[in-house]
Amino acid sequence: MSNRTPSTGSLTTGTSGRKGLFTPTWTFDPPPLPLRAIIIEMDPENLVVRLCVKGMECEFAGDFDGAAQAFQTAWELSTDDFERCIAAHYLARHQKTAAGTLEWNQRSLHHAAAVDEDRVRGFYPSLYLNLGKSHEDLGNREEAKQFYEQAANVLDALAEGRYGGIVRDAVARALLRVA
Repeated sequence: MSNRTPSTGSLTTGTSGRKGLFTPTWTFDPPPLPLRAIIIEMDPENLVVRLCVKGMECEFAGDFDGAAQAFQTAWELSTDDFERCIAAHYLARHQKTAAGTLEWNQRSLHHAAAVDEDRVRGFYPSLYLNLGKSHEDLGNREEAKQFYEQAANVLDALAEGRYGGIVRDAVARALLRVA
């Protein structure tokens, strides 16, 4: 069973209850439909996108092994930087160490930078937020602050709505933590 709890649309991070696995814990209200809708909008026919949606559904159901397997398969089947950016973003959440999470977040950003900016513009707030959190978890406060500031500087790329609000709130709270 998942340790996720209903929230008022806010995003919280922490470690999952699984021994030896460092995974941020995300809570959503309602279940991850906002994220599911956003990722499906990318390209609902894309196999990597569909695998990542499946992985998110597994996460929400508390099936972290199934989620990790779906994200790993998405990575293995990815054929371009856009798909690798997406798969790496989700694989980062299933690493055993904070350093491993940072590595996958860096990979995701690297692949995003190789894609036409219009396709990934809306990814950057979350990518920078996750990189900041990775650095914060490793005790790299200054690096974390720099990434959180980068996230704040690109929040205009997010659409209005629940998901945009979740990310904006998370960036604001992250900046307060490292102020």
